[in-house]
Amino acid sequence: MTAIDDEILNDASAPPVASDALTQLRGAAADLAMHQRIVENLERQLEESKAEVKRLADEVLPTLMDTVGVKDFTLDTDDRLVRGQHVYTSIAKANMPQAVEWLENNNFGSIVKSEITIPIEKGDHEGRALIETLLCKARIDYVLASNIHHSTLKAFGKQSVEVGRALPEAIAVHIQPHVELIPPRSPKGKGV
Repeated sequence: MTAIDDEILNDASAPPVASDALTQLRGAAADLAMHQRIVENLERQLEESKAEVKRLADEVLPTLMDTVGVKDFTLDTDDRLVRGQHVYTSIAKANMPQAVEWLENNNFGSIVKSEITIPIEKGDHEGRALIETLLCKARIDYVLASNIHHSTLKAFGKQSVEVGRALPEAIAVHIQPHVELIPPRSPKGKGV
């Protein structure tokens, strides 16, 4: 007999699977497939709705409100539309030295976070001690890395736009018009 013949014989002599369990297996698998498709469809619809909300809030409504000349608009549903803007600020890695220099020269150095890195060979305890105690006096090569936390940079960019401060090209600012939908407040003492 071949291995295939043995396998067929073993399968034939195995106890039959209860048809009730097999039916349950098929039903559960069908339910899984159905619910997986529902989840995938809802996730797709959610992504499409998010994209449409962004398009309406950042493009269509700001333009229409500017055309009409209003910054605040109340709908029949008591929802309010409020015209504002989002300010995005960034500094390319290549522009960081120029941006830091400008910030420090214009009294905004407090938002710059600096880090000094000094390579020390393994086991050079004396070198480490020297650096720890005499960094300012020691003539040791080091790398200075400067950074500005993204939320600090965003706040700085927003403030700069609000006060009309001119920034160097090294600091990029993008102003995105935006309309926020504010739902009506529920009456006092009553739940939503």
